[in-house]
Amino acid sequence: MRPLKRQLYLLLAVVVTLTANGFHSAASADSSTPISVTVATPMAPPERLLGIYAGGNPGTAYAAQALRWAKAAGFGLVLNYSSIDATPAAITGYLKLAQQLHLKVIMSLSDLLGTTDLDPSDRVWHRQFGATTDAEVKSIVRQFGARPSVWGFSISDELPGDATSLAHWLPALKLRQRQVAALSHKPTLATLYWSGVDPAFYRSVKSATTDLAIDYYPVPQNPRYGPVSAITTIGQTLHAAAGRNSWFTLQGFGWSNGHHPESQGLGFTKAAAPTTGQMVAMAKQAITAGARNLIVFSYDDNAPGGYGPEGLGDPHELGAIATAARTITTAAWWRAG
Repeated sequence: MRPLKRQLYLLLAVVVTLTANGFHSAASADSSTPISVTVATPMAPPERLLGIYAGGNPGTAYAAQALRWAKAAGFGLVLNYSSIDATPAAITGYLKLAQQLHLKVIMSLSDLLGTTDLDPSDRVWHRQFGATTDAEVKSIVRQFGARPSVWGFSISDELPGDATSLAHWLPALKLRQRQVAALSHKPTLATLYWSGVDPAFYRSVKSATTDLAIDYYPVPQNPRYGPVSAITTIGQTLHAAAGRNSWFTLQGFGWSNGHHPESQGLGFTKAAAPTTGQMVAMAKQAITAGARNLIVFSYDDNAPGGYGPEGLGDPHELGAIATAARTITTAAWWRAG
C-alpha cells in the first residue's frame, strides 16, 4: 500500500485551516477570517473478528469459566450453543459477565430453526420463552437483543446440509432473519457444513442471513472432509458469497473426542487434535483466500468438565488454541485489510 493511501485510511478527517492573505471569500469580504474546510477521507476497514465456540448453561461455573478463558486466550467473541438454556435471570447475569470481560456473545437460536425444537433435551428451557418456536425466538430477541455484549444470533447450525435440502430450510431461515431484524439491529449467522463447490447454494443461504460461516475439519485427512488444500476454495467461496460477513470455522479438536461419534464412521478411534502450527496454517489459508473472520471449534472439546473424553479435558490442546489465537491476531495477513 502506498504511504499516502495508508495515511488516508488512518485519518478519520483532516481539518485544513486556511488564512486568507489577500484572498477574498465569496462569503466574506474580510480577508483575515480563517476558512475551515473539512475533507472527508475513507474509513479504515473494520477489524476482523476471532471467536470460539465456548458453551455451558448460563449461571453455571463452567459457563463463567469458559468466558474468562476465552478472554485470557485472546478471543473477542464466543458462540454458546447453550446460551438460552437457563432462566432469563441467569442469562442476563451471563451476558453482564461477558460485558465486564469485553467479550461479545453469539446467542444460539439454531435449535429453534424449525417448527419443532431440534433439541428436545433442552425444550424445558426453551418453552419458558413461548409456546412455539416462533414465539420463543421473538421473546429471546426482545429480551436480550439490546444487551451490549450480544453480538448477534446464530440461526442455523449445518442446516441445510446441502442443496438437496435447501428448499425445505431456506424459508425457515428467511423467517428467522425477518423475526430477528424486526426486533434488533444485531446480525444473524448461519453455519454450513462444506458440501462441495456449489456457489449458488451458499449464495442462497446467505440471502437469508447477514453472516455466513462454513466449517471444515480435515485433520487428519478423512473422506468426509477431504484435504487441507480445499480450504483455499472454501475461503474463495466465502468471499464470493458473503464478503466481509464471512466466517471460516477452524478445527481445534481431535476426532478421538467421544462427543463426535462420526469419528468412528471415519475410521478414527484416536486422532490427535491439530497442532498450533496446523491451526495457524489453516487460518492463514482461509483468510488469504478471502474469508473475513474466524471462529474456532471448540473450547468445550478440550475443557475439563466439557464434553471431551470422559469430561477430563485436554489442557495441552487448550494451550495450543490460545497460542494459535495470539499468533493469528498478530500476523500481518490477519491485520491486513
